[in-house]
Amino acid sequence: MKKYPLLVQRGVSQRMGWKLALLTVLMLALGVYDQFTGILGPNWFWIWLAIPAAAVMWLYYAILMRRAAVYIGPGHIRLQGPLYGRKISFKRIQIVTPGKLDQHYPYKDLKLGERAILNPHYNRTCTFVELKSYPKAFRWRRWWFPRTLFGTNKKGLLCHVDDWTALSQDLESVRARRQARQDNLRGRRPMSLAGRILAQDIEF
Repeated sequence: MKKYPLLVQRGVSQRMGWKLALLTVLMLALGVYDQFTGILGPNWFWIWLAIPAAAVMWLYYAILMRRAAVYIGPGHIRLQGPLYGRKISFKRIQIVTPGKLDQHYPYKDLKLGERAILNPHYNRTCTFVELKSYPKAFRWRRWWFPRTLFGTNKKGLLCHVDDWTALSQDLESVRARRQARQDNLRGRRPMSLAGRILAQDIEF
């Protein structure tokens, strides 16, 4: 399967990863220093609770967040998040077109945190994969994926990747091959009696 990393999630990973790593190291150093000086007093245990919490957050942002990508398979695409992935059949794809975030999310309507994350990509062209419908499992998609990954005017995915033209071409290429195979199979399939009658225009 061909992988296209999602730039928004990769940017968050890069920005948060080193900050959380630094925070974890500083807290660990403070905890060790407290063992010799008792500077934290009776609150010493809080630092040892905070260290694993910061380490888990670092694992999520620095490692798992980098998994976010669009994968192209022979019969489906896979939208992969940090913790959860879901397949979308090519049958559900309506059309693949260029798109931009401002077509779906006016800047004034973005939350403050979303603006900080999306600023580098807001005016950048992306691939919009318009869908006929979402898979049933996507009913809870907001739990696993950011809302700005999904279109508002139309159902679909707003995919910011390094090369949106390559993603679009790959998607269309796979769709065309699938359609050609299906047409070929339909051409080889034996016709029913009713079909043969219609094809020969037999009158009763």
